[in-house]
Amino acid sequence: MTVTSQPTDRHPCIVIAEDHEDLRMVLVTELEAEFDIIETTNGEQALRATLETMPDLVVADIMMPVMDGLELCRQIKTNDLTCHIPVVMLTAKSSQPHQIKGFENGADD
Repeated sequence: MTVTSQPTDRHPCIVIAEDHEDLRMVLVTELEAEFDIIETTNGEQALRATLETMPDLVVADIMMPVMDGLELCRQIKTNDLTCHIPVVMLTAKSSQPHQIKGFENGADD
């Protein structure tokens, strides 16, 4: 887990869960001016970061090692402490069944 910037009261906080380093860097570069970013490379790290920081948003890849994005989303959305946190899922799989699977696990988008 890498904290790109320390969470502050100035900016909303986003946990990014993405195992592909180049894509994670693109997301961080595009978002870091407006958001405090916590970078993680798998769902387990992202869940831990979410429980520790209570971010304003979680952005997660569906396919990751250790814990995939669907399980991460399910765990966030079924926990009373974190169920209010929006989760946006990223995937190269754009077919409707994959989108439905994400929504079934509680993804907001």
